[in-house]
Amino acid sequence: MITKDSRLVRNLMEPYLPIEGFTPEGWIKDKDNICLTDDEGNIALFENIKPKVFYGHYFFKARGRDAIDAAKLFLEEIFQQSVEVIIGLTPSDNKAAKWMSRHIGFTSHGEIETDQGPHELFILTKKEYENG
Repeated sequence: MITKDSRLVRNLMEPYLPIEGFTPEGWIKDKDNICLTDDEGNIALFENIKPKVFYGHYFFKARGRDAIDAAKLFLEEIFQQSVEVIIGLTPSDNKAAKWMSRHIGFTSHGEIETDQGPHELFILTKKEYENG
C-alpha cells in the first residue's frame, strides 16, 4: 500500500538509518516519490528522477521466499502507478541482492563506479514486467 506517513517510514527504516543525504521526513515530502509498505515490515521507496522513471530501493524485514513475494507485490503495485522504468543500483559485493534483482525480473546493465564504490546497474521496464 502507498503511504505518506513519515513516522511509519522512519519506524520501518530505523534499522537502516542513518543513510547519508536521506531523511524519511524529507524524502516523503517530495510528492513525486512513492513509498510502498506491507503489513510485514517491508518497505519499498521509489524515488522519482524524471517523468515515469524511478530509482527503486527495497528494505526487507522478510527473508528468502517471503522477501521475494513482497518484492513481487511491490512491483505489481508500482506498475499500476504512472511508472514506466525502475532503475536500481546494487553494491557489486551484495550477491544476494543481485540474485534477487534478477529473480524478480530486473536486467543487469553492467557495473558502474559510484561515490560509494562499484555497483551493478539493474533496470526493469513496465513492458518487461508485463511480458515477464
